[in-house]
Amino acid sequence: MQTVTLKIKLLPPNKGKLEKMTRMLEIYRQACFWFLEQAEALNTTSRAHLNRETYRQACELFDLNRGTLQCAMLKALSVRRSYLSRKQRGKKASLPKFEKTVPVMVRQDCYSLHQLPSGTWVIKFPVSSGRSQIAVPLAASTYHAKRLQDLAGGSCRQGSVEIWRDKSGEWYAAISLVYETCLNEPCGVIGVDFGIVKLAVLSNNVFFDGRQVRWRKERWAERRKALQQAGRLSRVKKESGREQRWMRYINHCISKRIVEIAKAEGKV
Repeated sequence: MQTVTLKIKLLPPNKGKLEKMTRMLEIYRQACFWFLEQAEALNTTSRAHLNRETYRQACELFDLNRGTLQCAMLKALSVRRSYLSRKQRGKKASLPKFEKTVPVMVRQDCYSLHQLPSGTWVIKFPVSSGRSQIAVPLAASTYHAKRLQDLAGGSCRQGSVEIWRDKSGEWYAAISLVYETCLNEPCGVIGVDFGIVKLAVLSNNVFFDGRQVRWRKERWAERRKALQQAGRLSRVKKESGREQRWMRYINHCISKRIVEIAKAEGKV
């Protein structure tokens, strides 16, 4: 599976739709915080447990589509898991208060996309409980339109969507499109030998020269030696970290290039 996320600006909604969308954002934020409080009180990160204990009450408290309400529960659980993970690793962590606006996640089966005769794409999504939905036009670019045509043609399927309002008051939607990836059976093997003079040598006679890397590492070694003699140990540590990050970047680029070569030739 390959997921492509399209960040598309929404055209300004009319006054009535704006009020409904703004209200939806606020209720969703409150729901996320409420679910987080309930998860804390129940001391759980289990979706099934939290759903069993709180879902009925949540439906009465929050005027949201049921699928969107489930997404608010998942958001709260994700935040709590992240918080507990940081605490276990000994890092500073505190539970968020959800004081700022949270992007509203709408489940893939709760919204729809369609194209008007004029060519404008429209997203239709629920803003409250029940079946009521509103339709808002998308300011789709050529690239966005091409991807949405893939969806209309059945080349991909829609995933969830997030809707939010930025600080300037503009509305956006992040639409996920899921593509099925087709993998061909490999027809051979590429061997890779790692070294110093040549960082990598492939069995199909592709070489990755290591002279520039050796030159830079020698310069860094000389610099660290001079800094050590001068007693600047903190600077030595900083320079060492810089060298490690640079070498990690070089290795990443080479490994990515090797994978691209293997994919182009259909080999493992």
